[in-house]
Amino acid sequence: ESPEDSITDSAVFAVGNETYSGTLQNRTSDPPRIPRRLIFTHNYNLLNPSKTDGDPPFNAKDPLTANILHTIETYQKFWNVSDAKAKMTEKEETAEVVFLTDADCIKAVHKAEPRLVKIFSHEMNGRFKADICRAAYLYLHGGYFFDTDVGVIKPVNFDALDIPAEVPNVVGELRLKGEKLNNPRIIPEEDDIVTFSTVYDKQGQFHQAFTAAMPGHPVMKRSLEYMVAFYEENFGQVLPQRIIQDLLKAHDNFIPSITNSEGMALGSYTLYVALRATSHEEWEEYVRGLMKDHGYTSAHESKKSHGDIVAKRRYARYLYEISLDDEEVTRLGLWADVPRQGSGFVRKRSICNNVCFAGRQVYFYSRVPDSRPGPCPIEPEFV
Repeated sequence: ESPEDSITDSAVFAVGNETYSGTLQNRTSDPPRIPRRLIFTHNYNLLNPSKTDGDPPFNAKDPLTANILHTIETYQKFWNVSDAKAKMTEKEETAEVVFLTDADCIKAVHKAEPRLVKIFSHEMNGRFKADICRAAYLYLHGGYFFDTDVGVIKPVNFDALDIPAEVPNVVGELRLKGEKLNNPRIIPEEDDIVTFSTVYDKQGQFHQAFTAAMPGHPVMKRSLEYMVAFYEENFGQVLPQRIIQDLLKAHDNFIPSITNSEGMALGSYTLYVALRATSHEEWEEYVRGLMKDHGYTSAHESKKSHGDIVAKRRYARYLYEISLDDEEVTRLGLWADVPRQGSGFVRKRSICNNVCFAGRQVYFYSRVPDSRPGPCPIEPEFV
């Protein structure tokens, strides 16, 4: 059974009078792309609560629920407009919405990496559970995964993003755009398809609150394997030697694990290491398989100009996380038109104004204010 064969019925449900469902029906005349599937997870389904399980009733005014509905509506409109501009003669896809509860996550984890089922079931940290679920579901089915508190300002259009730099860097990306330096832009060709995307933070690590991937991606598969190693504390037995040496240098001669994580988040850390450990040859082999399975043959095969760019760059696109209040953003005069969140909230919650950008466009708030305890809580300002 291939990863894509195991899609479950949990992706179809109703919210109010709207029913969200869909199937992947890419035209073979186009290159393959990440499925139009919006994925969320929470300990219960905020959009379709279960009365039998005692879930709170659906509340469209709940901050997280309202935010999720906004994400769905924004992407549905964006994809519909994109199809219209492309003069689609037939309906290509209906965006699918998947909301994963703990029970749904266990099913996905069992199919993707059975060794993680017991770990997931016993894990008390909700963020770590979401990390495991995210990796499992993206590996099996592909799509666009959003943390429930990521605030969409504008949908990501991968066609508008350049091939990333050899060493992606937030401040470097800012300066290239803000100071209009001699930007070594590499504009993707039709064959430079996007198979993986996430967000780099200012420390050069992943902020995976947004992650998108095609099904069966080798980076997602390896991240699941590394999660097992993280819990079993045997990274040294599974990592390539070159990665081990780099990690030892970065972490004062030890490799983070569940008992000594040095503040590293499970999902971000294992995904970052998995990206580094996946070879260019593996990326190339994966894309060749996608093209073959999709029945796609490039009309520009003889005109490729990016053959000297490694596959890990050609087939990925990245966003970059920065605070709107960062001194570099202020110095360059960027994004003064993007509203600051929570002007009446506690000022120390600066993460409320972290955004994810690419080029000159801000796409997401990293976190939206929420009434629950979290990184960006709704909390009145006090003296």
